[in-house]
Amino acid sequence: MKKRSAIINLDIKDYMIDGKELFVIDGLFINKEIQVIYDDVISKPYFRTECDSKSDPYPVFASEFDITKANSIFDAKISLMTKRCFPDEQFIVGRSYVNHIVYGDMEFPHTDCREPKKNVTALCFVNKKWDYRWGGETKFFDKKKEIVQSVVPRPGRLVLFRGAILHCATVQTRICKESRLTWAIKMVDKKSVGNGHKSTFEILETENHAV
Repeated sequence: MKKRSAIINLDIKDYMIDGKELFVIDGLFINKEIQVIYDDVISKPYFRTECDSKSDPYPVFASEFDITKANSIFDAKISLMTKRCFPDEQFIVGRSYVNHIVYGDMEFPHTDCREPKKNVTALCFVNKKWDYRWGGETKFFDKKKEIVQSVVPRPGRLVLFRGAILHCATVQTRICKESRLTWAIKMVDKKSVGNGHKSTFEILETENHAV
């Protein structure tokens, strides 16, 4: 693990899981920006449509964003960090959505793409407050199905990782009265688009989604 901080209040930790990159980024959003993002996502309509796989019988609430309409605060900083963490690669946004998990939901380990694809997922925790005792961590597994990283959902924290890393959202504890809100952007390796695929949606539609 390396710890880098080239910008005031920006803290980037990077890890490798079976040769695949994982970045945990804090300090990217100031408190006012977190409030604006939270107000945006909490006002959206949510439907129980999001599953970890096609066989998942327990969908969670989710709400889609129109990827043709950029969110000025959020998307610009996600793009900046993606370019910084993966400087030699180019990606196309295939999907942008928010998961709205409540106590009693069920989540399963899954990947967002299959190897050897090099897609990247940007996952941002967008609650305006969170107590570590509430749980809700995102866990990352190695090939032996061992948990090798567990990321607490701190407000405004961004996680960038290869979609082929096995991971799982955990449901908040009983004492938590808040919904667990995560904004996910699924990015497809630009080299994959046009290589026998008609669109980024066609690439993503057979992959797993919930994070």
